[in-house]
Amino acid sequence: MLAQMDYEMEASLDWLQEFGAKDFANSAILFMDVDHFRQLSMSLVTGEAEELFRQLIARIRQEVRHDDVVKQVGRDSFVVIQRNFHSKDALFDMCLRLLRTAHEPFKIRSYPILIRFSIGVAAPDASLGLEALLRRAQIALQVQKNAGGAGFRFYTPLLENDLARQNTIIGELAAALEDDEQIVVHYQPLVTREGLSVVGREALIRWQHPSAGRLCRKPIVNLG
Repeated sequence: MLAQMDYEMEASLDWLQEFGAKDFANSAILFMDVDHFRQLSMSLVTGEAEELFRQLIARIRQEVRHDDVVKQVGRDSFVVIQRNFHSKDALFDMCLRLLRTAHEPFKIRSYPILIRFSIGVAAPDASLGLEALLRRAQIALQVQKNAGGAGFRFYTPLLENDLARQNTIIGELAAALEDDEQIVVHYQPLVTREGLSVVGREALIRWQHPSAGRLCRKPIVNLG
């Protein structure tokens, strides 16, 4: 995850160096990423992913202003620069419009493809350089993806703590999968509604964390 974030950051900075710093004064940055693209790409043949992204970029450009900038910066990642930032309300509305661009399936050859994506948003901050603002948008994006994706999130300083905690959980879960004592299986009976007869058993996997105890299933599933 961190390696991917670093790659996308480097690609974004390489592209943005083509512009002067004054070109992005009072600009907001939106970092976009297609959810679960790795699984989707397995069903695409050569050239189909490129066609999908060409259509997606065309839809995105219909929803932003003429002086905003749209750029693909990774395999399935995009940056939108909203120049001449006015208000967070206007930025909020833009995010909603961008998410709606994926509501209609994309036509690739003769069949439809439905995607969802996540957006991380960093509002302008005169005290920050371009790299720091990009990093804020990227942090907001990653927290949104870890929370299930298919939405947008504005950067706040608390998100950095959230991302650090999520990355810690991912590392600890990887270690837990190698530990027979942390990942345990419980069985609960399956009964009929009428006679309450036992007709089978359901296996439930639980993570018995060494310091936090039994962890809630939802955040673990979202991180997966």
